[in-house]
Amino acid sequence: MGTVTADERASASAITSTIWGIGSSIGPIFGGYLLGGTSYASMSAPLIIGAAAYLASAVAFFFLFRGTPPPEEAEGPRPHEVAEGYKRL
Repeated sequence: MGTVTADERASASAITSTIWGIGSSIGPIFGGYLLGGTSYASMSAPLIIGAAAYLASAVAFFFLFRGTPPPEEAEGPRPHEVAEGYKRL
């Protein structure tokens, strides 16, 4: 939460909690559907899909946030301060 302003912190927390809640609600249903078959492929499908989703999220996180230093290491204006500067133009 250090990369968002204090005003945006509640919204960022709500969005994060909503996404986790949706995944927690749908995940068991989807996993049960995949495990409903009797073949070996259906038994390993949730694990393979979960591993692929985790890998995709790790790669996306790396590419989307590789240029964003932690707040304690940031030099110069933070992203929200830059955005405020553009609003004044």
